[in-house]
Amino acid sequence: MLTDFKRLFSPKLKSLNTIVVDHKAIFHNLEVLRTLQPGSEIFPVLKSNAYGHGLEQVAQMLRYTDLNYLCVDSVPEYYIAKKYARKPSLILWETLPYNYKFLDPRRATLCVYNLSTLQALIQTRKKRKIHLFLNTGMNREGIQLHDLWWFLEILKSKKWSKIELEWVMSHFANADEVDSSMCDTQVEKFKQMDHLISQYGFSPAHKHISNSAGIAKIQDPHFTACRSGIAFYGYSPLSETDPYTERFTDLTPALRVESTVVALQRIWAGEIVSYGGRFTAPEDMTIATIPFGYTEWLSRSLRDQRSVRRQDQYLPILGTICMNLCIVDTRWHDVNIWDTVEIISSFPSGENSIYAFATKSDTIPYEVLVNLDTKARRKVV
Repeated sequence: MLTDFKRLFSPKLKSLNTIVVDHKAIFHNLEVLRTLQPGSEIFPVLKSNAYGHGLEQVAQMLRYTDLNYLCVDSVPEYYIAKKYARKPSLILWETLPYNYKFLDPRRATLCVYNLSTLQALIQTRKKRKIHLFLNTGMNREGIQLHDLWWFLEILKSKKWSKIELEWVMSHFANADEVDSSMCDTQVEKFKQMDHLISQYGFSPAHKHISNSAGIAKIQDPHFTACRSGIAFYGYSPLSETDPYTERFTDLTPALRVESTVVALQRIWAGEIVSYGGRFTAPEDMTIATIPFGYTEWLSRSLRDQRSVRRQDQYLPILGTICMNLCIVDTRWHDVNIWDTVEIISSFPSGENSIYAFATKSDTIPYEVLVNLDTKARRKVV
């Protein structure tokens, strides 16, 4: 209450940097995913600040939808989702057993990867819903086939009846690869383990293994739910050479990033720009300073790239990108202080799209998105 009161009377400051999130694009992408998996529920993944889009903002968007679950990575993320979406959250990763007592059993479901987690949940003596996470071949986490019987024996015992096996899940290792044949192996192992679960008398309502890439590639009625991260936000996890990539052509990126020109400098031929003097002016020129650097996630490898857009023109970045600043070439452009420039475009084919940034920085779109400054203002339009 006090926090809301303070927020009501706090000054509505404007920001030099703004991450703009299109709610229509988010809902459009949700429908695209539902079309690809008509027999499955879609669980949006809101981990890592909703892939850079803002966990608070995206949770608010989804508050009045018919989604049954949101996926978060941690307990702190769960609290944000609980506050703004008021929907049940599947907490994908571990937390210390001490934290279990702070989780609302009606709003928080935990993935169980190991016996220690299950035993700690039992000791809380509270009703808990769990999703068993099966290791089907990724070998990063999860319950091995030869250990599964022990979990089931414990869950079957009436002594531990407060623990409800709600759903069963796993995760693909290489669904985003052109050769994703390992997915078939993982599906078969999942079914083998699920058969054992059935033999113990359990019949989980939902079973989920597909991530975004799996949604495009796996059409199997055995699975009744899918977890979508990057595709939910409008980005395809598949390469252009993947035969399934056309299934994601209707996705719409939901995010763009804007910044502001804060300084103009007139420099002369032969003068250097930024740290290390890695750019030398070939002629007299005007340059502009923008408050967006590697803290905000503008990779230092983007030096000398045409990566900032002013209206319909791209401005080359000059010299070393700084912690909170970068400098662009304005020789052939009419640029003034306080002008808005676009750092990241929502157009997939743009020179400053997430895809272009990832390629120029020798990384993947995921890394670009999740490293966007968490303190930057997010505005939903």
